[in-house]
Amino acid sequence: MLRPLSAALALTAVSAVAAAPECSNVILASFGGEPYDESLYLSYSSAPSGPGAVQFTPLNDGNPVLTSEIGAKTIRDPFVQRSPTGGFRIVTSDMPADGDMYWRGTTISTWSSPDLISFNDAQTLTVFPDKVDDPEWVTWAPEWIENPDEDNILLFWSGGHFNSTALKNIWAATIDVSFDASTLSAPFKLLDAGYTTIDGDMVKDADDVYHLFFKDERGSNSFDTDDKAVRVVTSKSPKGPFNADEISDLLSPTLTEGPSAFIVPNPAEGEAANLMFYDCFMNGRYGVSESDFLDEGWASVGDSSCDGFGDSVSFPDGARHGSVVCVSEDEMTKILEHWG
Repeated sequence: MLRPLSAALALTAVSAVAAAPECSNVILASFGGEPYDESLYLSYSSAPSGPGAVQFTPLNDGNPVLTSEIGAKTIRDPFVQRSPTGGFRIVTSDMPADGDMYWRGTTISTWSSPDLISFNDAQTLTVFPDKVDDPEWVTWAPEWIENPDEDNILLFWSGGHFNSTALKNIWAATIDVSFDASTLSAPFKLLDAGYTTIDGDMVKDADDVYHLFFKDERGSNSFDTDDKAVRVVTSKSPKGPFNADEISDLLSPTLTEGPSAFIVPNPAEGEAANLMFYDCFMNGRYGVSESDFLDEGWASVGDSSCDGFGDSVSFPDGARHGSVVCVSEDEMTKILEHWG
């Protein structure tokens, strides 16, 4: 059964290994909304008093908390985690919302935030400097994780040609913990599966094994497709190697993308050890699965599915590809005082 949030809020988002304070609430950062808008939306889940599940309430009356004034002036696929320098670090896709360059580009956007109330140090990072003159190149869904081997950050994202038949891979680069653009390394392929892979998400387990989740883009955007879902592959280093011949079976329902996997420390007996959130992109809603193992055994939580939710699960209407981060009771109090 799903670990109730009254207990599960002790979970730690291990996509970043920066120490987190007490985890009183969970914040979902997403884009989309109702009506659709390529800006940053936040919602929160507090600990219910009874058996529970995943119940997210929009902040700021369901309005954006951040709109972009940099780059293409759009926010898609927001990834928010605690920064090793304090506060939070946000990275997002940066690409035009319409026109000839729709979904195309070579940059990502990033902000720092001390409290998820103010957002500072806005900048774009050109992660494909040798592709800036290529009008068909794409740079999608960036995330980051601490790279303890080099005391820096591993930034990773999806990249390749926009053409639907062209392979897209998970790419990466290193950058210092302050996200100083001058320290950004040349990009390299983090995962080449031999087919298009997008939407990478990485967690480190208790045995220091890194699990790289990603979307298998094979198949078609139709309800009878066999792929278009999440797989995982592992390595002892965030920089790999991630070997294509060790990729798992499909873990999520078909027609899902943007995975966010989280490890629940010290789960109670009978409660799932891991949660995975994802975007049911053809259904226009979010979904969540649970498993005792990161690499197998995932199943939709309770009465939820990509087709709809029962009483145990709720997400904001229109929420699209995002990420989850824990906040303390004090942080949540201040967020509610500001965003309501």
